[in-house]
Amino acid sequence: MKIENRTKILHSKNISRIFKLGLFTFLFMLVSLYVVNAPRYAIDQILTSEKQAIFGIIAMPSTIMILLGNFLVQPFLTRLLDRYSNKDKKSFLKIITGLISVIIICSIIILTIAYFIGILVLEFIYGTDLSAELNNLLIIICGATLYTITLIISNILIMMRKTGIQLIIYLITAVFAFFISRILVTIYGLNGGVLFYFVTMTIQFFLFIIVFITSINLDKKLTLCEEANNE
Repeated sequence: MKIENRTKILHSKNISRIFKLGLFTFLFMLVSLYVVNAPRYAIDQILTSEKQAIFGIIAMPSTIMILLGNFLVQPFLTRLLDRYSNKDKKSFLKIITGLISVIIICSIIILTIAYFIGILVLEFIYGTDLSAELNNLLIIICGATLYTITLIISNILIMMRKTGIQLIIYLITAVFAFFISRILVTIYGLNGGVLFYFVTMTIQFFLFIIVFITSINLDKKLTLCEEANNE
């Protein structure tokens, strides 16, 4: 009877941990959708449908960047978990650095292509005059690059069971997004929406970098292993 009771208690604790982890992940992913789309919502409420359509067109490459990031990181999650479980800090960080490097290289390539023919391609596809939107296109791609790196770090933090802090970060940026997006769009129009997107992605990126570096440095598994290897 005692063994059965202990088993039930263990099962209850495991279920509680899984629920807590899953709940935080669900909530911050939900909030992140609002943060990413906040400029679109503000433009839709304040500006014309034409401006909304233009923003959607020039934001299309950012979707490709985000999909690319997810495509790259998913195959490596099992390998990262293996390195983390085995307390192999050097290999763990090497894989992360490699993934981020690939994203940066792809971003440079996409920015170069966008600078020379991006507007022409989008105008050909959508049949809309975008001649004045080159700077906005490049700014959005830069913001999407930061967001893609943030997503990679977010996946790693989930693996490290750091979900509560991510929810806090996204809630902070969501509150910032709710108020600032409307102000910038009202003052600067479409340019304000693009500027807001880049600023928000930058703030979010640096917050995640700080949390990631802190989590790595304070992680007892990785720290103890590194100290043992140095000895």
